[in-house]
Amino acid sequence: PDWQEGEWLDPAYRSADLPEEMTDLLKWTRAFATWAVPGHFTLPGVHSLNDGMLFITSVASTFSRGMLIAPAPRANGDGWDIWGRMDIESDPLYQEEANLDFAFVYIPYSADRLIGGHVRGTDGAVLQGKGTYTMKRVSTGEYELQIPQKTGEDGMLLLQATGRHRINGRESEASSRDFFSYEETSPGVFRIQSRYYQSEDSFPLEDSDFYLAWVDFRTPLAPPGSIPLPDPPAIAQQPQPVVVQEGEPASFSVSATGEGTLAYQWQREGEDLAGAQTSILTLSSTTASDGGSYRVLVSNEGGVTTSAAANLTVHTPPVITSQPVGVDLSSGDLLRLSVTATGTGPFSYQWQFNQTPLSTQTAATLEIAAVSLGEAGQYRVMVTSPGGTVTSASAVVTVQPIQVANPPAILTHPASQSLAPGVTLELKVTATGEGPLH
Repeated sequence: PDWQEGEWLDPAYRSADLPEEMTDLLKWTRAFATWAVPGHFTLPGVHSLNDGMLFITSVASTFSRGMLIAPAPRANGDGWDIWGRMDIESDPLYQEEANLDFAFVYIPYSADRLIGGHVRGTDGAVLQGKGTYTMKRVSTGEYELQIPQKTGEDGMLLLQATGRHRINGRESEASSRDFFSYEETSPGVFRIQSRYYQSEDSFPLEDSDFYLAWVDFRTPLAPPGSIPLPDPPAIAQQPQPVVVQEGEPASFSVSATGEGTLAYQWQREGEDLAGAQTSILTLSSTTASDGGSYRVLVSNEGGVTTSAAANLTVHTPPVITSQPVGVDLSSGDLLRLSVTATGTGPFSYQWQFNQTPLSTQTAATLEIAAVSLGEAGQYRVMVTSPGGTVTSASAVVTVQPIQVANPPAILTHPASQSLAPGVTLELKVTATGEGPLH
């Protein structure tokens, strides 16, 4: 609607059952909207509390600053009060009243396959609505919505502030000043927040009544009284997780019920798999790259239902990338051998000495603090993972005995001497032996 002219901005883009004259729907009770005297918006034959929801947004193009417009249903159900606001230099808190061009959509509670309703902000209670979902108030201005078998990949939320509040000490109540946002915190669980503009750096949370409607990308709403479409398919048995060894086949299946012919489209990580369009998905020979999350979209004329995701785990066999290396040691030295492997973990290790398991050596590194002559021989390790077992090459360890040197021999002993006082004493010895003598 064009608020100044009281006409449709573009008559071609309006519902056929709406009146030709915009003034039959919207009346500004004064030339300019105020908190005390808002616009009054009605739809023919519609009770604003019991029959449906009005979603509205400003489309004014004559202002360079921000604009807000919000409806609030009248207590007697006779339409909605509408207030417009704009952010101006003298009042940057979106409190300045304004008449604004706007676009709107009305969704009746009787719409086919509606998921949504009118929520009370103070406690999260659903005042009017339809569809299967749960809503609860978590804290001030925060709400948690759960929609079974729906995720953010399937659709989005349409949110509209529709409460009333008193501002700046005025006696009259204006429509909600709040704006809404949401985030999917886990599949099918949405955290909704209601905030208002307090300053450029402050957007406090605030309770506010609101409308919500689920907009499904694959299952559209249908007007009440239209030729009913069948319900979307129902998943009777979800795909189950599969664990295989690399090279083995893997198979997922789904069981669904519904009217008409059911169509299937399997997806991996949310992407369609070419040619995977039956109730059973089979991978003939799996590789590590096949691992991931699989689901199936089941559809009929009534819409699309998405199955739960099931993971495919492909265990790859361990591969030794660094073999143990043989060493030459002396008796009493530290013996240390190690192995490195890749593949699907976790890994376990079992070292062997001359093909006999060593019960205490079950790590990637074998250590013997003081090797003995009897521990010379061949060492290898068996590496086991969910993908299988592999045996390393043998490492040959040699251990030499410690060579003990013969003691030195004295050839000439020091000679006894008799000296006068003050004479220097000099003693000499001659010895032979291995290595330097000290």
